Formats: sequence, C-alpha cells, structure tokens
Amino acid sequence: MKKSTPCPGCQKPITVEHFEDFSSPFTMKCPHCREKLKETKMTPWLLLLSFLYWFT
Repeated sequence: MKKSTPCPGCQKPITVEHFEDFSSPFTMKCPHCREKLKETKMTPWLLLLSFLYWFT
C-alpha cells in the first residue's frame, strides 16, 4: 500500500498522516502549497463510511 502521493501542484509528498488531519474529504488542501485537492472517487458508500467514522 502506498504511504504517500505527490501533490498535483508542488509534487511534494502528502502522507497518510496528512489525510488524517483533514476535517472532511471536501476540505482537503496540500499542507505544503495549500492547493485544493479533489477526491474523484467519492461514492455514496465512501461518504457513508466517513460519516459513520466521524459521528460514532
């Protein structure tokens, strides 16, 4: 499993720890250059899981 992915703006690595710090999948920004990141694989199932994770 990949531990990081490059930012599309600055190419610096964004790690799993950075993703844990985001308050929701809709407010993701690169911690280095602050470019907004878009989640393109957002499905109703993923939304349900994230809702249950944050509110249970």
